Amino acid sequence: TNKDLTPEQIKTLMREYQEFSDELIERTPWDILRDSIKQYSAASKEIPSLKDAVAKAERDVQAAESRLESAKIGLANAEEEHVMGGTVETAYALAEAQSAVEVAEKDVTDATNKHAQAVSNLNKGLNTQKKENEEIKKSLQTISDKLSTAESFLRGFADTLGLAEDSDARAFLEGMADSFGFMAQGISLATMAMTLFDAETKKFMSTNPFGWILLVGAAIAGALSMISNICTKAAITRMNTIVCI
Repeated sequence: TNKDLTPEQIKTLMREYQEFSDELIERTPWDILRDSIKQYSAASKEIPSLKDAVAKAERDVQAAESRLESAKIGLANAEEEHVMGGTVETAYALAEAQSAVEVAEKDVTDATNKHAQAVSNLNKGLNTQKKENEEIKKSLQTISDKLSTAESFLRGFADTLGLAEDSDARAFLEGMADSFGFMAQGISLATMAMTLFDAETKKFMSTNPFGWILLVGAAIAGALSMISNICTKAAITRMNTIVCI
């Protein structure tokens, strides 16, 4: 019962609660989530332009190859005319045709290199997007785990204090535990949905990259801080009442 708790036990419980509270709202998972969302968002915004760059590079390669083909045909004609005519004019035309082929070949090489670089940039952007997507899911899972731990702690805390089943204090703590449990389940479901429907949502996320997660994350972070403060004050008030008893 409440009267069986000694002041020393109460101090120990309060210390444990404060340590748990500090660990619960510890910033690391929230910081990782925020940074990952920013990185994912930046990568997602770049993907369309990177894809456009690859498409343009492909067109440039095709155009350069077409010019090279034309230059080779011109060279073949110039060689034939020079063999048949053997004049200064045909020799000059042959030299120009050879130069045109060389320029066209260089254009193809440059265009091919630019295309390879564009593909590399796109792959890098896609890999960054994939990596940050995984980091977001890992951070959400960590947060979900913390919320589940909070739920268990609050229920155990009420039992440890020996609070009556119909007491306002137990109702308050169990209500907070339910809230943490609901948030944990919601985040777990969101993480699962991200995994199952990633392909279906990719186009949408490329233009609206996890904006809703950022808002939800910020709201939950604020709620956790507020809830922790409320729980601490309520627990202190309860402890003072117990000590007086």
